[in-house]
Amino acid sequence: MTAFLLLTALAVAPMLCASQDPVTCSVDRFPDAAKMAVRHINEQQDHGYKFRLMETKSSRMELADGGCTIQLQLDLGETECSFISTKPAEDCEYRGKASWAVAANCTVLLSVKGADAKVAKYGCSMRKEPASAEEMMLICPDCPKLLLLSDEAGIRGVLAGVSQFNQNTSNQHLYGLQDVGRISLGYVMTMGMMYYSEFVLKETNCPRGTRIVPEACDALCTDRAHHAFCHLSYATRDNQVLSLSCEVFPPKNFTPLGPGEQEPSCPSPRRSAGSGYVFACPGAEPNADPTMHPVCPYPVPEVLQVQS
Repeated sequence: MTAFLLLTALAVAPMLCASQDPVTCSVDRFPDAAKMAVRHINEQQDHGYKFRLMETKSSRMELADGGCTIQLQLDLGETECSFISTKPAEDCEYRGKASWAVAANCTVLLSVKGADAKVAKYGCSMRKEPASAEEMMLICPDCPKLLLLSDEAGIRGVLAGVSQFNQNTSNQHLYGLQDVGRISLGYVMTMGMMYYSEFVLKETNCPRGTRIVPEACDALCTDRAHHAFCHLSYATRDNQVLSLSCEVFPPKNFTPLGPGEQEPSCPSPRRSAGSGYVFACPGAEPNADPTMHPVCPYPVPEVLQVQS
């Protein structure tokens, strides 16, 4: 079986967003408050996948200081859209149980004064459905097993996919690995053990054709970089990329550079090759399942300075 590469460039067009009803201190506006909360949660994530609202489990309001605070308990479902997708979360498909569905139970606090509403704080606990490999065996014995996001063999396959993507002659720059969304392992009778992965690439400042490895290149700033969301299948028997399909997203900022001005780079301070290309998530729940991305809390907890 030969490997193939599919690149889909998304057209650059302004996204028309439906006007949002204002969130006010009225129980009639609680559904709008829930929509605002989910939008905010998705906007804060720079890893993993977008979430959709499945259920508002509880809601309450307290009047204070000429306004109010609204507390919501929301059940969110992970979708198949990467965090870099331009598609609205409401248009994304929920991930099914056969693909190891992920849900987040989030407590959200909104502050409202007049027509000014904002999310002040949220925190989420995660769960996977089914909850264990044993339970998955009962539901779907042939479905791939979900692996650690830092799985060594899985990451080896991902890096092989990055290398193949960078061979595409239409790219002006090399792309580096930004995020590993999922890694799973299955068995195909004719091919043996197969790794399946989903990952995000980000354009770097290194021109295509350079001998520099992508890991040594600085990523372009997020709003000026192309991104790609890729699906890969990788056979361990021959260490071969069997399929690679990538959806490419153009930059949001096309402002031309001035004379002599170089493209700025913005390397992520939280990226570490030694951590398996998985983002750190300050304040995430302890003992988080390492096979899935947590929803990082907001605001980000301050790092305590330890005095020696």
